[in-house]
Amino acid sequence: MPTMILVEDESFERKSLVNCIDWQLVGIQIIGEAINGSQGFSLVEQLHPDIVLTDVKMPVMDGIELSKKIRRYAPETKIIFLSSYDDFEYAKQAIDLNIQAYVMKPVNEMELLRVVKKAANEITEKAIERHMLDKIKENYSTSRSLAHQALINRMLTGMQMNEDDARNLGLDWLCPPFPHGLGLLLSLYNQGLMYSIDENLPELNRECAKICGQSISVCMNPGVLVTLFCASDELRDGTTARLKQILLDFFEERGERQAKISFICHEKNTGTPAQLYAELSGRGAGSYTPPDSPFEKKKNKKQIADEVENIIEAQYQLPLTLESIAKTMHFTPNYLGTVFKSVKKISVNRFLMKTRIEKAEEFLRGSELSINEIAECCGFGSLTYFYTSFKKETGVTPSDFRQNRIGEA
Repeated sequence: MPTMILVEDESFERKSLVNCIDWQLVGIQIIGEAINGSQGFSLVEQLHPDIVLTDVKMPVMDGIELSKKIRRYAPETKIIFLSSYDDFEYAKQAIDLNIQAYVMKPVNEMELLRVVKKAANEITEKAIERHMLDKIKENYSTSRSLAHQALINRMLTGMQMNEDDARNLGLDWLCPPFPHGLGLLLSLYNQGLMYSIDENLPELNRECAKICGQSISVCMNPGVLVTLFCASDELRDGTTARLKQILLDFFEERGERQAKISFICHEKNTGTPAQLYAELSGRGAGSYTPPDSPFEKKKNKKQIADEVENIIEAQYQLPLTLESIAKTMHFTPNYLGTVFKSVKKISVNRFLMKTRIEKAEEFLRGSELSINEIAECCGFGSLTYFYTSFKKETGVTPSDFRQNRIGEA
């Protein structure tokens, strides 16, 4: 909800504005009052309001000087002037301060509410734009990461790939002819850490980029991390050693002190990523399985269902689907869905929804997050979908659920 402070030296007028106008009608929360511009600016520094409703002529510091200070300190703050007819010409001096509106005294309640509502709507629209931009950036980052994963999987397994795709993803250095030699580090780690490793790959790639700008790490299989890089002959040994140390530090930070790292390098124009991978694994491209991995033996249905359950409970906040889980586990969606339901007596999608609703209930009971923030934290794509799903599952809206818990307390 947008917030507002009132700055007015006349006590009666200020109290009337605070107490006699239904600000919640236009979605505004009054968070402070001041009797002059100096006090008003202190409140701006302390409370960071979205809107400042201020008189023009006041002692100590008038509304124009207050507005100048606000523009320097918090330029996006909406400022609305209260001005008597005699002060209006004086108030127009502030036209270059981008004042939201001028409301004439004596104040007409409906006119003031309309002006404030317009400011609140603009604030809300800007917040939505920022949120959507953040989501676009997040989705772009996720999509780019998945595209990197898919492309490098094709490279390492010797499948045909589109070199234009590699260039668009900034991976043209992995396309022949290679101006420098390619190197590959193969890390084997405890597969139970797979989700933590995968989730923190962007951080790992940023650290590696400080050493070698032409480098990328991807998870090939559970327990298997592949790091590809390109370096000149004279720099290759040093680059390999430094990347290896970054990988060891990365694993240790996540509780893996027994990671085994092997590496291989080729001179320029010799060897493709697939050839390096096949040579290092010693079992042919794409078929490497780490020692003591449970993937060496066939998993039974309960193990498969338990792994799906663990994935959902660890990643419910992400845009999970049966298809994405099946791809991660290297099964078809139909098979994985059938196995899960036969063991757990509930479909994957129902279990995912049940998990998200339970997590949302925990947030609603024990946190001060907004409903919108909870929807995002629990993996719901939109606030509308969250409200609809929550009411369908629990019989009440998220707001009512939270209010009922407050009442019970």
